Amino acid sequence: MGHSRAVRVGPWVSVAGTTAAAEDGGAVGGDDTAGQTREALRRIVAAPEQVGASLEAVVRTRIFVTGISRWQEVGRAQGEVFADIHPAASMVEVGALIDQALLVEVEADAVVSVLPAQDPAANHQHAEEETLLTGVRARIDALDDQIVALLASRQRQVRARRDAQDRREGRGRPRPTSNSHAADAPAWPSPKGSIPRSSTASGPR
Repeated sequence: MGHSRAVRVGPWVSVAGTTAAAEDGGAVGGDDTAGQTREALRRIVAAPEQVGASLEAVVRTRIFVTGISRWQEVGRAQGEVFADIHPAASMVEVGALIDQALLVEVEADAVVSVLPAQDPAANHQHAEEETLLTGVRARIDALDDQIVALLASRQRQVRARRDAQDRREGRGRPRPTSNSHAADAPAWPSPKGSIPRSSTASGPR
């Protein structure tokens, strides 16, 4: 069969179905379902490392068992490995596996960072890039603040010059004093045919 134990495409890692098959036939762990599960998981743990991943990157497991009545034993064995990781998991009963001696088969999927944690050089470069980007963002924010301040100052200067020019040309709006308000009020013309308020009607009543 032309297949790989694990394949990585970008951050995605898929680990092929893994059993406790022994090289000389049969299964490691014999008829012990839990024992076969532990052996399959041991191989699962080693597989992602071959493509630059780790156990902590596993996000899902699929477990195929020939006897679902033994699910508790299988679940406990998985818990021994993934107790601190808690991947999504499925357990399915199947009629048989590729060898009658095999009782359990496990698959796993993992998602790893584009910059693996086990690559110090890549992590150092990533940290330097983050520091550089942080500095660039800070400079951009500072420039934005300066531009806003300059625009506000420019607007104040233009407004001040405009007010000064209006005052020189007499276009400024005079501010009435409290004593001159009534005297300076415009004399509105009386409607045609009406009697001015300051005069009294004469003639016969």
